Amino acid sequence: MPTTRVLSGKSGGPGLRINDEIVSPLFFCANNQFDRDNVLLEELKLAANAGIPLFAFNLPLAWDGNANIEAVLDQFCPAHPTGYFYVRVWLGGSKAWMDAHPPEAMTRPDGTTIPWVSQASEQWRHDASRVLADCLKRIQASPYASRFIGVHVTAQMCGEWFYPEPNEFFDYSQPNAIAFRAWLKKRYINDKALRRAWGDESASIAGVTIPSPELRDAAMLGPFRDAVKLRPAMDYAQFANELVADSIAHFAHVAKQAMKGRGLVGAFYGYTLEVGGIAPRSLAQSGHLAFARLLDSPDIDLIHAPYSYLDRELGNPGHMHLPLDSAPLHNKLVVIEEDSRTHTAQRTAEEHLATGNNALSANVEETLAVNRRNIANALTHRAGMWYFDVLADGRWNDKKFWESAALTRRLFAEARTPDLFQPHVAFIVDEDSTHTMQATTYPYLMESLSFWRRELDRLGTPVGYYLQSDLPRLPDSIHVMILANAFTITTNERRVIDKFLAKGGTVIWNFAPDIWGDAGTDIARVSAIAGLAIAPHESEGPLRIKSEVSGESWELGADWKLRYKVISTENVHVIAKYEGNDAVAVAATPFKGGISVYTAVPRLPVGILRWIGTNSFVHFYRDTPGMTGLFGPNLVVHTTEARRHTFKLPEEVHSVERIVPHLSVPIAADTNTWQDDLPEKTTAIYRITK
Repeated sequence: MPTTRVLSGKSGGPGLRINDEIVSPLFFCANNQFDRDNVLLEELKLAANAGIPLFAFNLPLAWDGNANIEAVLDQFCPAHPTGYFYVRVWLGGSKAWMDAHPPEAMTRPDGTTIPWVSQASEQWRHDASRVLADCLKRIQASPYASRFIGVHVTAQMCGEWFYPEPNEFFDYSQPNAIAFRAWLKKRYINDKALRRAWGDESASIAGVTIPSPELRDAAMLGPFRDAVKLRPAMDYAQFANELVADSIAHFAHVAKQAMKGRGLVGAFYGYTLEVGGIAPRSLAQSGHLAFARLLDSPDIDLIHAPYSYLDRELGNPGHMHLPLDSAPLHNKLVVIEEDSRTHTAQRTAEEHLATGNNALSANVEETLAVNRRNIANALTHRAGMWYFDVLADGRWNDKKFWESAALTRRLFAEARTPDLFQPHVAFIVDEDSTHTMQATTYPYLMESLSFWRRELDRLGTPVGYYLQSDLPRLPDSIHVMILANAFTITTNERRVIDKFLAKGGTVIWNFAPDIWGDAGTDIARVSAIAGLAIAPHESEGPLRIKSEVSGESWELGADWKLRYKVISTENVHVIAKYEGNDAVAVAATPFKGGISVYTAVPRLPVGILRWIGTNSFVHFYRDTPGMTGLFGPNLVVHTTEARRHTFKLPEEVHSVERIVPHLSVPIAADTNTWQDDLPEKTTAIYRITK
């Protein structure tokens, strides 16, 4: 088995070092669970012939005493005789195992169970660790061991490590109650500290039970929890999310030991920006709110995620599931799943299993436009990619498509750099703040996290997506910092923000920054941290907001109940007002050496964001909003409509060539600005020579 390491962050990513060979993180991944392996093998051979260096497929584990591991290896490995392979394994148990261990199942509040294993089950961890280690040892004993580079561990819903039925209340099983008590013991040490934190003189660690659904969905002010009375629900939310991250880290450690430290371990995780738009409680109860904890694990190398199922269609910018720019700060490599339903996908009986499985292209040209947009988004954020045939429906079974892989390989090679991503705009998300809210975070986090991407990803300059806990690690390139859901802010985070303001930076405070503290919620905290006087805004029905700087209008539904306004009048620049009155919804003021922008409503439209950016010395690469990717010597744009575009670089360059759609002569020379007439729904790639 070769020794494989990720190249990410300052180690020069995105890439893999396999022994002494540098390999681009480009995979074809076969989802061989639908008895259509012939289709997958055809695609794998096309990918191999196109020079895609890595491939992946599912391997069974011996949950029921045996597994045909060698037969699957014999089927897939010869189809790519020079490629390195990475296996996907299901750790969630088999039906027979679940039937034999009923107490280990996830449990509803009424005591009934569902056929999913509790993440707290020690029996499950023991048995899954055994079959995982056995599988990896058998691969290393196979004739294909010299090409084996690692394992992708999967479990829970869709193998993506989020709790099944996340809009419902789980897990009331005995293993989970025991694990929760152990977590509380580690956190509070003794009953005295627990009683003080929970405001309950009768509480004891040994007697704690899982909080009721009513307690978990209770709130005091809008969606925010009482800091004492609802502390049990907060503690459980944090525990339940950490439990998933710890499960992944546990199996990663088992895998590392079985591979003697030579192979990679990856997992799906960190969908903070995506799952809040699925259902009212889906983010709070997803299990995906311990990304920072997982990034600290020395045994995890790869973080996997599909690109967003929101706005996938041609003409849209494409979004990411996760704050992926935090991963390179911890030397982890993100691998984006390219699972677009293409022009060659066949109808299958399992289509209902695939999220967002809408046809995105009618021909190979449209498929290439979607894929090149997605490649540019991945490489801008220093991420890898795998082509995934999620339903084994032949969506990548097109020889003409794979003929474009030479360009793909070149783009990936050109993207490798020891320089971290250097965005001018950073979007900061906080995991801990979600625990200050009731389980039903809708619509607050859907608007504050998920829907912001619709504006940010067509800003005309690349945007960095980071965890709030990584504030001290952010690059110095940032001019505008958007704190999306900073409802609680630590002392250290506050110091970093103050330092950023002191350097002349612009901070956009969203909705209710720092509203929650150990003493409870207090609107005075919002005013203090934003440097503007904030007060409740009394109104009913939908909110209509009108920009004073860009002419845009937008709306929030009547279900946005907690409403604020800016009441400061001195040294204030009004950016937007509520329609129907003069109440100020968005305003800016000089503050601590920089600019503080407070928005009472989330999801500022792109015109306002570009106005703020222009006044904060953000460089925009295009004259109108739209997807913009930047990596190596390449600028990539995706268009919505047919028009003449003006593009501008920060400095003059020797020449600009348009390599897609191909032009035989340079489009510009000895300048930093050029114009180009582009069709609608087109991905254009410009190569820049300095």
